[in-house]
Amino acid sequence: MMALKDGTFKDLRDFIYDTTGIYIPDTKKYFIENRLSKRLEEKKIGSYEDYFYLLKYNTDKNEL
Repeated sequence: MMALKDGTFKDLRDFIYDTTGIYIPDTKKYFIENRLSKRLEEKKIGSYEDYFYLLKYNTDKNEL
Protein backbone atom coordinates (compact mmCIF):
# COMPACT_ATOMS: atom_id res chain seq x y z
CA MET A 1 0.00 0.00 0.00
CA MET A 2 1.28 3.44 -0.89
CA ALA A 3 1.66 6.14 1.75
CA LEU A 4 -0.63 9.12 1.97
CA LYS A 5 1.53 12.24 1.68
CA ASP A 6 0.95 14.99 4.23
CA GLY A 7 0.00 17.54 1.57
CA THR A 8 -2.53 15.20 -0.03
CA PHE A 9 -3.96 14.36 3.39
CA LYS A 10 -4.49 18.05 4.05
CA ASP A 11 -6.14 18.50 0.65
CA LEU A 12 -8.47 15.56 1.31
CA ARG A 13 -9.17 16.69 4.87
CA ASP A 14 -10.06 20.20 3.70
CA PHE A 15 -12.23 18.79 0.90
CA ILE A 16 -14.08 16.56 3.37
CA TYR A 17 -14.60 19.51 5.70
CA ASP A 18 -15.81 21.81 2.91
CA THR A 19 -18.17 19.13 1.59
CA THR A 20 -19.52 17.66 4.82
CA GLY A 21 -18.55 19.96 7.69
CA ILE A 22 -16.61 17.10 9.31
CA TYR A 23 -13.12 18.05 10.48
CA ILE A 24 -10.51 15.29 10.65
CA PRO A 25 -7.46 16.17 12.79
CA ASP A 26 -3.90 15.31 11.77
CA THR A 27 -3.88 12.52 14.34
CA LYS A 28 -6.49 10.67 12.24
CA LYS A 29 -4.43 10.56 9.04
CA TYR A 30 -4.18 6.76 9.38
CA PHE A 31 -8.00 6.61 9.34
CA ILE A 32 -8.21 8.36 5.97
CA GLU A 33 -5.31 6.34 4.59
CA ASN A 34 -6.91 3.07 5.69
CA ARG A 35 -10.39 3.85 4.43
CA LEU A 36 -9.30 5.27 1.12
CA SER A 37 -6.82 2.50 0.33
CA LYS A 38 -9.75 0.12 -0.09
CA ARG A 39 -11.55 2.58 -2.34
CA LEU A 40 -8.45 3.10 -4.48
CA GLU A 41 -8.18 -0.66 -4.98
CA GLU A 42 -11.86 -0.93 -5.93
CA LYS A 43 -11.60 1.92 -8.44
CA LYS A 44 -8.14 0.81 -9.66
CA ILE A 45 -6.70 4.24 -8.93
CA GLY A 46 -2.93 4.41 -8.52
CA SER A 47 -2.52 7.17 -5.94
CA TYR A 48 -4.28 9.22 -3.30
CA GLU A 49 -3.51 12.31 -5.39
CA ASP A 50 -5.39 10.83 -8.34
CA TYR A 51 -8.34 10.00 -6.10
CA PHE A 52 -8.42 13.54 -4.72
CA TYR A 53 -8.45 14.85 -8.29
CA LEU A 54 -11.36 12.52 -9.07
CA LEU A 55 -13.32 13.79 -6.07
CA LYS A 56 -12.61 17.43 -6.71
CA TYR A 57 -13.22 17.57 -10.46
CA ASN A 58 -15.61 14.70 -11.15
CA THR A 59 -19.07 15.86 -12.18
CA ASP A 60 -20.58 12.56 -10.99
CA LYS A 61 -21.38 13.32 -7.35
CA ASN A 62 -22.05 9.63 -6.57
CA GLU A 63 -18.41 9.23 -5.53
CA LEU A 64 -18.92 11.69 -2.70
